[in-house]
Amino acid sequence: MNLLHTEQLRQKAHELALTHEPYITRRLAMRIRRNFTTDMENLTAFIRSMHGRRASCSQPAEEWFLDHAEFIEEQGLVIKSQLTGSFLRRLPHLRKTGEPRILSICADYLKHVDGNLDMDTFVSYINSYQEVSVLTIAETWAIPLIARIALIRRLAEVMEFIRERHEVCSLVERLLERMEPSKVSPDALKAALEQAGQEMPLSGPMIVHLVSHLREWTDDSAHVREWLLCNLENGPDSLDRIVSYEYQLQAAYQVTIGNAISSLRKIERCDWHEPFEQICLVEQTMRQENSGDYVLLDDSSRSVLRGRVERLARRFNVPENLIAKQAVELAAQEYNLACAEREQANTHIAEKESAAVVRFVRM
Repeated sequence: MNLLHTEQLRQKAHELALTHEPYITRRLAMRIRRNFTTDMENLTAFIRSMHGRRASCSQPAEEWFLDHAEFIEEQGLVIKSQLTGSFLRRLPHLRKTGEPRILSICADYLKHVDGNLDMDTFVSYINSYQEVSVLTIAETWAIPLIARIALIRRLAEVMEFIRERHEVCSLVERLLERMEPSKVSPDALKAALEQAGQEMPLSGPMIVHLVSHLREWTDDSAHVREWLLCNLENGPDSLDRIVSYEYQLQAAYQVTIGNAISSLRKIERCDWHEPFEQICLVEQTMRQENSGDYVLLDDSSRSVLRGRVERLARRFNVPENLIAKQAVELAAQEYNLACAEREQANTHIAEKESAAVVRFVRM
């Protein structure tokens, strides 16, 4: 897979933002929870099914699943507990797909980096998206949770490909177990394949596993391998390419699984406050108030103020950052007025003190 550098990611973020048409909806809010539950159930079932499977059909990516099975299940429980209806209803959804906009953004980034989340390029990607369309406060806070959902979805998608290949391998083993190496023939193999619902031309994984298993047999199966080669759509010379591509694909799945699990661990350890400040435009706007009081507030107090910005934006149906800018401007007016009054009061005090000194000197 060709991974993109930072500037290419920025361009992809611009392109994605231009295709999005977000809106607030209550009707579709729980769809993401249902889809996530399905992904987790499929992953859990797949992981459990790998115990006791044939070692001869094991693929490199399966080891990642088995080694991190407990962690994946823990992540599923944590995510599910945080996917509340009130949380989801605050997120803008997409008109075309009905999914939360921030989920589409996270999934697109992870696709371009093969699941290998890097916080610097991720922040750059999000901010590039916001050059076209600004995220809400709720979306920005939701990113760590939604990114984990996107990673679980990615694991579930790769798991499906791995499962299909394992089933093909198991099918080939069952077919060949019924035959004696000395009695195997093209006609017998063709009949067995047809009985199993496999028609010519065979799929790439089926060809790879058949040839691989037949190579382990005696030379008596050489004529069967030759028959298989003659039935390739692109001729016998394409076998090496098919085998090479299949092994490259299995290695790529292993890398993708490893990246996704490593990214889940990165997010679990990440303190989101700093990236949030780099991404949230409302937070950046509020920090521009000229008294310097906002930046001195603790996280809880700043969260309360951002919550008020959210509520006002919903009430007046205007962008949140517009409310934030207006708040900063009003705060600046009050601050400047207070400074002017203080300066005037200080001047008046200074004048009175000066007059008192003059009177004292004349006495």
